Amino acid sequence: MYLRGKAYWLTRAPKRFPQLEELHISLGFINVKDIEVIGRNCPQLKSFTVNKVFQWSHNDEHALAVANYMPELRHLDLCGSNMTNDGLEAILIGCPHLESLDVRMCSNLNLEGNLGKLCTERIKDFMRPNDSSDNCGYHLLSYEFYHELHVYMCFAGVEVWCPINF
Repeated sequence: MYLRGKAYWLTRAPKRFPQLEELHISLGFINVKDIEVIGRNCPQLKSFTVNKVFQWSHNDEHALAVANYMPELRHLDLCGSNMTNDGLEAILIGCPHLESLDVRMCSNLNLEGNLGKLCTERIKDFMRPNDSSDNCGYHLLSYEFYHELHVYMCFAGVEVWCPINF
């Protein structure tokens, strides 16, 4: 599947794929409304990755959208997010089935206290902010890569790679 334009796929495509179970977004632009649309229209979403995203807010709005609209998640990768402990706590409450959580390179998190302990006890595969970023998929990019959004989607075992140019 090849789609053109960020707005098209983020606002229309999720409505066409209510059976979507996995969505991995990188090298793109995403806002809170996009996460809400994805969550509302893909109620069976079990795995969500958002990294190398250039419009991730400097607060917890994106994390709250994940918590409020993606309650069935089992796997969540927010490598490089700017969320704070409040956003992470909201995700833990709103996504009670989480088995794996990747918050590597999330420099606004402080997991020295009870929140870190809760994550370690509850999440089977928990990647902390200071864990090695190898295989994280997040790195600083040069300007020529900003124009391309890669989306990997899995529909009940059928993999589709969608390069999206905007």
